[in-house]
Amino acid sequence: MKGGDSDETYSTTPLNIKKRRRRKSSKPSPSSQVEDKRQRTNSEISSESDTDSESEQSDCYSRGKDEMSNPSDLLPKVSLTEIDIVRIAETVKQLLKDDIDKTVERVVNEKQKHLIDRINDIEEKQCKLETTLKIKTNQLNELHVKNTKLQEKVDDLEQHSRKGLLRLSGVPFSRGENTTEKVIDIVKRIGVNIKVDDISKLREIPGLQDICINQDLTKTRDEIAFKARAYVRNHRLKATWVVDGKVMIIGKDNKKHAVTRMYDLNDYVFQSDNFTEINEIEDNQETEMQYASNGHDRVSEQPASDVPV
Repeated sequence: MKGGDSDETYSTTPLNIKKRRRRKSSKPSPSSQVEDKRQRTNSEISSESDTDSESEQSDCYSRGKDEMSNPSDLLPKVSLTEIDIVRIAETVKQLLKDDIDKTVERVVNEKQKHLIDRINDIEEKQCKLETTLKIKTNQLNELHVKNTKLQEKVDDLEQHSRKGLLRLSGVPFSRGENTTEKVIDIVKRIGVNIKVDDISKLREIPGLQDICINQDLTKTRDEIAFKARAYVRNHRLKATWVVDGKVMIIGKDNKKHAVTRMYDLNDYVFQSDNFTEINEIEDNQETEMQYASNGHDRVSEQPASDVPV
């Protein structure tokens, strides 16, 4: 029986096991318990952190509103002494001064550069003008020298054409008389025999006194002779006369000079003494030149050959 019972039990047990369904246990396994606990912990931490962050944000927002409502609370509260204020003022003043100095220096440099450029341009133009002026001055001097030489040459030629001509002044005459015969008679008185054919031209000039015989000079040399005789009258020269169309003078140095140019005469006079021209020369110049243009001789110290008749 026991044996049968055991066989029956063996035979029925597997069948019963197969038919039986395993129920899920309501108790979690240890691993799942650990996992659940971990998840709960994480969720609690995240919720707490969210709560903390929200509270912090609300606190920051409230503090920001308070700070915006009271801006004076943002500034640091510092106590300044009078010395500190003076020091700060000096520092600010120095900073402003440096800034102003730099600005002024920059503006001045810009203006100065512009002015320097203009000055350089002006100097360059001035140098060119000076060079041009120097060239023109040299050309003018050369032309002046040439002109002076030409005038002297023309004067020499004109005087050469007057060679052998005499000027008689102060000869009294009456209406109807023959002036040619009268001139021949005057010339014979000084020991010179001439004929009518020797006289090329006669011109009567009334109003003159004292008979004088002089060489016929050009206008330039006649002016030199006039000035030389004026110097003699004012004791600036010792003597003057005319020989062969040349005006001769003797200065205070007792030297004889032939003068053909007016500035040569002045040089001789001013070299012999340090005086300036006497006003009397200028005062009498117009009257003397009038006499010269009319052929009248000037009174002066001269050799016997030129002494008035």
